[in-house]
Amino acid sequence: MIKLSAGDKPAVSEDGSRSTVPSEEPAPDARLPKGAAMKTGATNPQFEFTNEVTMQLATEEAVVQKRQEALSVWRWIGMAAGVVLLIGLLNEGGSFLINRVPPAGELAERSRKIASQVLGLYATSAQPLTLESAKEVLINQEFARRVSYDVVIALQLRADLFALADTNGAQPYLLLQRKLDEAQDKVLRYSLNLAMPALEHVPELPHLLMQTHRTGEKLLVTVPLEAERSGWSWKYVPVELAQRRVNRVLKGEVLAHFTSTPVLIFNSDEDRAARLLKMQEARDYVLAVNNVMLRHGLEK
Repeated sequence: MIKLSAGDKPAVSEDGSRSTVPSEEPAPDARLPKGAAMKTGATNPQFEFTNEVTMQLATEEAVVQKRQEALSVWRWIGMAAGVVLLIGLLNEGGSFLINRVPPAGELAERSRKIASQVLGLYATSAQPLTLESAKEVLINQEFARRVSYDVVIALQLRADLFALADTNGAQPYLLLQRKLDEAQDKVLRYSLNLAMPALEHVPELPHLLMQTHRTGEKLLVTVPLEAERSGWSWKYVPVELAQRRVNRVLKGEVLAHFTSTPVLIFNSDEDRAARLLKMQEARDYVLAVNNVMLRHGLEK
């Protein structure tokens, strides 16, 4: 015996016969896409195909959206990099146009420090010097990034300098000094002072000096200086004083360094008369020694 559900109760027709009336199909779910309604107890192939296409389209849209978002990020990164590059170029260009060389005040201060070091190398008690000036001379400029200078330092002499005379004009005096020394040696060797007591008094020929430099003369020292630009500032390369150049060498010392012994100034009008007198006394002494040597039959 077959049981009928409540929805499948037999209906009575007009002629009195019974017939079974199937129940109505459930209404499609409104949330499903149009054309994707499911039939009770069966799967709709058309719905499966439509659902698969929808999911594929959604996936493609997600991929496209992510790609656009990535492109947008990279676009912003590129714009930021461009801005940074532009700022760097503007900064470099501005520095190139405005800050082509180190500031004058900063450069002058650096030159004064170098000049002070150079003064300490040349100024002594024998050769007193004072700093007169220090000037920077531009030598080379490499695309406004590296500049080379020569710092020209002028040192001024504060006193006259003297040295032992060795010129041609001083040779007669120097020759007479040697002959006087030889005559003294003969007196001591042969005791000539016993034969002629006057020989005990030996004339003196002081050291003969000549003036080598005058007060106010200048010594020029050149020191290379380099600077490298770093943005809007400059960095100085450490100075190597060993590379300095000097225009000349000062010869001699101040007169006070010769005070331990009597001296005569060769090119001095004040000492000329005294020098001639002492030279005559030395000649007389040498001649007297030679005469005594002859009288006693001694070798000259």
